[in-house]
Amino acid sequence: MMSLAASQLAPLVSAPIVSRLYSPEEFGVYGLYFGIVAILASVSSLALHNSIVLEEVGRRALHAVTLSFATLIAFSVSLFLLIFLFDGDLLSKLVGSDTYAVIYFLPLSVFLSGTLMCLTSWAIRNNRFGLLARNKIALSITTAFLQVACGLWDLGSIGFVLANMAGVLLAVLLFVAPIGRQWRDIAFSPSIAAARRLLAQRKSIVYWMLPANLVSSITSFMPELVIGKLFGVALLGQYVLANRMVSFPVAFISSGIQDIFRHQAVSEFQSTGKSRKSFWRFLMILLVIAVMVLGPVILISPYVFPKLFGSQWGDAGALIQAVSFLTLARFVSSPLSYIWIIHDHQRLDLLWQIGLSALSFATLLLPPLLVPNITLYSTLFLYSVVVGAWYVLSVFVSHFLSGGARSSPDKPAGV
Repeated sequence: MMSLAASQLAPLVSAPIVSRLYSPEEFGVYGLYFGIVAILASVSSLALHNSIVLEEVGRRALHAVTLSFATLIAFSVSLFLLIFLFDGDLLSKLVGSDTYAVIYFLPLSVFLSGTLMCLTSWAIRNNRFGLLARNKIALSITTAFLQVACGLWDLGSIGFVLANMAGVLLAVLLFVAPIGRQWRDIAFSPSIAAARRLLAQRKSIVYWMLPANLVSSITSFMPELVIGKLFGVALLGQYVLANRMVSFPVAFISSGIQDIFRHQAVSEFQSTGKSRKSFWRFLMILLVIAVMVLGPVILISPYVFPKLFGSQWGDAGALIQAVSFLTLARFVSSPLSYIWIIHDHQRLDLLWQIGLSALSFATLLLPPLLVPNITLYSTLFLYSVVVGAWYVLSVFVSHFLSGGARSSPDKPAGV
């Protein structure tokens, strides 16, 4: 956690510089592009990276890594062929013509993001939290430095893309030596037969978590997609900067807590069949951080943003407050929801994700259509209240499931 906190310095220090090197429109293109990357990366391994954490034997975990990586390669190659077959027109029409200049980087971005996701699961399964912390710091510093460098070279939105890919590539390379040592130590040899057996045993992850991950990713980045279409890329850029400044501390802190929570909750479940102690321990940690750290940042953001980032970013601070309830609720809920996977409730998770997507779609799209003069602030405030309440409900469900309740006679995911 100390290393994760230190990793925040680079993006926070560079943000006032980056905001003066890139326009709101370029931030808008950046938001659309990486929203697409996140959506596609979430399904690029068919959700099989989750099986890496659940395997108790090191050899089986490496088989899960191999299987996840094979599906990732197939997905990325298919995406590459699709984009070049249609000359990038198909995706650029779906999300906006502003993304055409960067759309050809998409297959590589998805491949790198999916690879990092798989290797992160391997590190969690092996309790390599020091390695994870170093990788997050390297990713943060490299990306921030290159964003400034590309901005000075006036590369525009392409600079954002190149900086992010370089940072993720470095983080991936830092995993090569540790996983290579384990590969040699256990004399691991990939096996198609073993991969098929593993796929058959973990097929519920593909059946239920794959669509759930897709729905979740689309829902998470729905604001970028809707704002870009209905309010334009300039206002989208304001939202992207606001979301970025909140998401940096939220994402790094939340992912760090989630990595540790996943390890402890799986261990408790494998030994007792429950995860109740882990749930309460981490719920208290998340609530304290939400109130003591994130709350003050949200309160002062409208006054600080114009001074820190320049007068052109005056709307960004207000937009942070518009989505404040959702930000806090999601920060607390998201790490704890991994209990749904541990206790083998993938179908329930899919139903919850579908409900979340429906609420997000309705609260983001209907107000501008029904009230043409509605402001972006009012739209986001309504979205925050309704969707935030849905995340609060998720916390109560996670608490119930942590006691060992099961909805089906299937074998527990951790066995």
